[in-house]
Amino acid sequence: MSRYLLGRQALDRTDASHVPPVFEAAFCGFGLALAIRTDNGPPFASAGAGGLSQLAVWRIKLGVKPDRIDPGKPQQNGGHQRIHRTLKGETAAPPAATLAEQQRRFDAFRALYNQERPHEALDFATPSALYRASQTTYPRPVREPDHADGVAVRRVRSTGEIKWAGELIFVGEALIGEPVGVEESEDGEGLVRDPDVELGFVDKSGWPRQRKLPKPQQPAL
Repeated sequence: MSRYLLGRQALDRTDASHVPPVFEAAFCGFGLALAIRTDNGPPFASAGAGGLSQLAVWRIKLGVKPDRIDPGKPQQNGGHQRIHRTLKGETAAPPAATLAEQQRRFDAFRALYNQERPHEALDFATPSALYRASQTTYPRPVREPDHADGVAVRRVRSTGEIKWAGELIFVGEALIGEPVGVEESEDGEGLVRDPDVELGFVDKSGWPRQRKLPKPQQPAL
C-alpha cells in the first residue's frame, strides 16, 4: 500500500542462522504482518512438506501466514523485484568493499527512498507519508498449533518423521518437534496439516502429492 522500505541488511550469508534476527528486528520496530510474500527459495521456503522452512514455521507460530509466489513467476511480486533492481543499481553496482560500508549505502538509500523520493505509484507521495505500523506488536507468545476436535495429532520426531497407520512418514526437518494434524479422508488418505498450512497427503506410498497453498485473504502489511 505504501511501498515503505522497512529495512535492508548487509549479511555475510542469507541462511537460516543469519536471516531470522533481521526479521525479529523488523518485527520489534514495525510490528507483525498478517502475511509475508516471498519466492520459493531458501531461507523462506524449502522442498519439504508444505514448502516450509524453519524460518517459515517460526513466523507461522507468530501468526504470520506464508504467501509464496508460484515457481518461476517473479512478476507476482513485481513491486519487490522493482525495488531490488533500483537498490542494486544505486548501492551495489559495484558493491562496497566491506559489509559496514555496504550497510551505510543501504541506510542512506532507505532514508532517501522512504522520506524524500516521490513515488509515481503513490501519486508522487513518499512512502513515509502513507506508511502506518502494524497494530500487532512484537514480541508476542509463540502459539502452539490449535487443531480441531477429531484431528489426530502427531509430533514430528527428531528424524523429521511422524508415525501414521503403523508406518514412519517423513514430513520434513523444518517441522521437527512440531505437532501436525492428520485428517483421514473417506478414501483412506490422510491430509496432513498445520492448522494454517496444508502440508500434503499421505497413503501407503508416502507423499503422493501436495496442493498449492491458498493465498491469504488479507493483504500483507
